[in-house]
Amino acid sequence: MLSVAVCTRDRAAKLANCLESLARMRVPEGVAWELIVVDNGSSDGTADLLRDVEARGVLPLRRCLEPRRGLCLARNLALKVARGEIIAFTDDDCRVSEDWLAVLAEKFVADPELWFLGGRVELFNPADRPLAVRTGREPLDLTGATRALHVFIGCNMAFRREAIRRVGDFDPRLGPGTAAPAWEELDFIYRLVRLGVPMRYTPDWLLYHDHGRATDAQADATQHGYMKGRGGFYAKYVLRGDGPLIRMLGWDLRQLLGSLVDRTRRRESLTMLSALLTGFARYIFPRRP
Repeated sequence: MLSVAVCTRDRAAKLANCLESLARMRVPEGVAWELIVVDNGSSDGTADLLRDVEARGVLPLRRCLEPRRGLCLARNLALKVARGEIIAFTDDDCRVSEDWLAVLAEKFVADPELWFLGGRVELFNPADRPLAVRTGREPLDLTGATRALHVFIGCNMAFRREAIRRVGDFDPRLGPGTAAPAWEELDFIYRLVRLGVPMRYTPDWLLYHDHGRATDAQADATQHGYMKGRGGFYAKYVLRGDGPLIRMLGWDLRQLLGSLVDRTRRRESLTMLSALLTGFARYIFPRRP
């Protein structure tokens, strides 16, 4: 049994395209799967869309509602209800390839020791900025923290259920819907890295990201959010005395502070430094709802 989870909030049009791609997938003989869609408190037509898809029976759909805002809260509900031994996540603005499910099943069946799988993510629309993609064409086996944090991405990842038993669920103080709106999946991945379990990036497990960020303003806002999430992630582990991440934070701070001497990059560097420190502080001292 494979569980595929999609968490969504107010993106009915994007979600419809995602579900259409999932319905077109080739399902290998002998592979059972379920699709869990968690509505994270949408106020658009998401609920109507899901009821329609369920009524048409085109997908093995299980609808769930998590009214509390936060991607990690939605993901944790998906983990709670998932019945599969393998759990895969993609995003509501992604479109999977026709052999996405087949490759997923093949990789975990071929290697019973594999704990975590990450796949290739290409842009759906070439006009969009090359954000939130992973385009490497070479397979990689990863255990080192630095490489893993730059190779894997949350919109195309899968893991064995045992991973949840060993490292816990997603941290609800990180990710969209929080003051540190990113790096929640990398926090989960880093906990697995620290266990030293087998983790693999495979380019033939492919989907397309239709994120729609085509302007400078949209790209800048996204990078600002990523840096806040990065700051929150650092705060979590610096407080625990995690040596590798203390060194990574030091390297980031040196890079940002060093770039302040370049007048052409000063404003951008100050913005990113502010975002990093804001995410760091907000993780330690979260605002009350």
